[in-house]
Amino acid sequence: MRIIHIFAASILNQSTAKIEIIMEKETTKDEIKKMEVGETASFPIERFAVIRTYAYEVGLLMNRTYRTAIDKETRTIMVSREA
Repeated sequence: MRIIHIFAASILNQSTAKIEIIMEKETTKDEIKKMEVGETASFPIERFAVIRTYAYEVGLLMNRTYRTAIDKETRTIMVSREA
């Protein structure tokens, strides 16, 4: 990913911080894709909308079922793969 990061930064001519966010999204989506049935992953609640969208999108495209839940005490969103 380091080569992609440098390449993207030079082509897009944007700040490194913005590129880091883009790369993080790819990593999060990949993490959801790699989940096995019964696994649960937690993410910061600030990423709520993105995580729910990824879980829905991956489930739809890969014919899987994901469930999301929010833990207000720990301020996390949890994604569980059910099927």
